[in-house]
Amino acid sequence: MRYLAEHKIPRTEIGGRFDDVARVLNEVFGSSSRLLVSRQSSNCTRSIRQGSFGFHDSLKDQILYLREKVRW
Repeated sequence: MRYLAEHKIPRTEIGGRFDDVARVLNEVFGSSSRLLVSRQSSNCTRSIRQGSFGFHDSLKDQILYLREKVRW
């Protein structure tokens, strides 16, 4: 959260600025950040009980899919 705050991304905007969050995590943690983002996407997916994503699936596609499911 500290790194996100340094990049002016408050907790309340994480979902809406997920691309920015993924970029910051990548800067901080390198390729290991994919695990964090993939894990979080997977947790979100389970919470809406729809499918699951693999490690190599596009992060942007995962988020777009989840956003569409939440809207319905």
